[in-house]
Order: sequence, then structure tokens, then C-alpha cells
Amino acid sequence: MRSLIFFSLSVLLALYSCKKDEEIVCDPIVNAAPVYQSFSEGSYWTYQNVRIESDGTETIESAVDSIVVAGDTLINGLEYTVFEGTSWPFQDNEWGIIWILREQDGALLDEQGNIIMSCCNFTDTLNTVEYPSGEEIFATTTYMMSNEIPEITVPGGTFAGIELVGTFTILNEPEAPDNPRYTSRYYAQGIGQIRDTWFFAANTEIRYEKRLLDYHIGY
Repeated sequence: MRSLIFFSLSVLLALYSCKKDEEIVCDPIVNAAPVYQSFSEGSYWTYQNVRIESDGTETIESAVDSIVVAGDTLINGLEYTVFEGTSWPFQDNEWGIIWILREQDGALLDEQGNIIMSCCNFTDTLNTVEYPSGEEIFATTTYMMSNEIPEITVPGGTFAGIELVGTFTILNEPEAPDNPRYTSRYYAQGIGQIRDTWFFAANTEIRYEKRLLDYHIGY
């Protein structure tokens, strides 16, 4: 039996990938790329968790996630920012490290150097996650930026959001229902993640969203 459920965390977080771009492409007319994630000490974010049925019915979960800027660390001589908090329904909802990130030319990079978001590159695949089953790769998720910047309304406000789209594809079942499926993560300039839509790979009927409830940007 295929153990799709075990790969859902990778579909959710999209932070640990198996391939990374060799370069970040930015518009040469832009003097300084805008920053879409705050790294400032004292910054925090809280997120509402929402369960969404296939008919659109929404249920607000009781768990509220909190994330804070916890400090800095050096990896291979490069300075990264450590974000700590909770991430329902994972980590047993206990406090821990959520992200380790740095910014480079308008892109967010994780501690492995993988590009997980870019405000400059709307044409290339940023990274690809492969899901093995035995000796074969049974599914992949590829991540690209959307070039549309819609207004996104969440409990914490209305923002112009830049979108990271993940395409989850089961390779050996091309005719499977809802194949491929899509994740979506929106970032607001100078703030960070404002909405994240994800799912468990084994369940095609339900998806989840993390929606920004409140935030504070330190200076």
C-alpha cells in the first residue's frame, strides 16, 4: 500500500527540497529587490488554522500557531535567522524551530541553500521535491512563483500577496482524480507569510489553510 500520508509534511512545509537553482534572476531595473519576510528582532506572527471541505464548508480549528524571530545562526559562514513557534498539526503542536532562513536578492533561502520563494523569478522552477517509494520516485512537488499579485484578505488584514504555487503530481497514476493538486502560499512585502493552503496527500476531499491573525514587525 502506498504510504502517501507520510509525505504530506513535505507538501505542507515546502522548505526542504532536493534541487536548487543555480542563480536568482532579478529585474535589472530594480535597484534593490523588495523583502517579503521580516527578519527583525521582536517580530511575531499568529495564524488561524482552517479546515476546508470539498464543498467549501470551513471549520476553524482550536489550535492557533505563533511564530517569532528567535535569533541568528551561522551556517557555512552565512548568517541565517531562526524562527521558532508552533506548526499545527505537526511537531505535536510543541514549540520548536519552524524556519531557518536568509534573504538574498529578493529570494528566501532555507538552511540548505534551497530557494523557497522569490519576488524576482516568475519563469523558472524554484525547486523540486521528490517522494520515493522503494527504488522509484512515485510523486513530485514543483514550486514556482505566480506573476499575479492579488489582494488577499485574512483575519489580520488585506494585503497585496505574492504567491508561491506548488504542483503535487503522482507520477505513476496520471489519471488519478485531482492529479495534479496544488498548494499555495502568499507573502506580503515586509511582513511575511499571510496565507498557506496545504493538504494531506492521502486525502483529496479536505484541504487546510493557515491565515494570518495578528503580527508585529520589530525594528
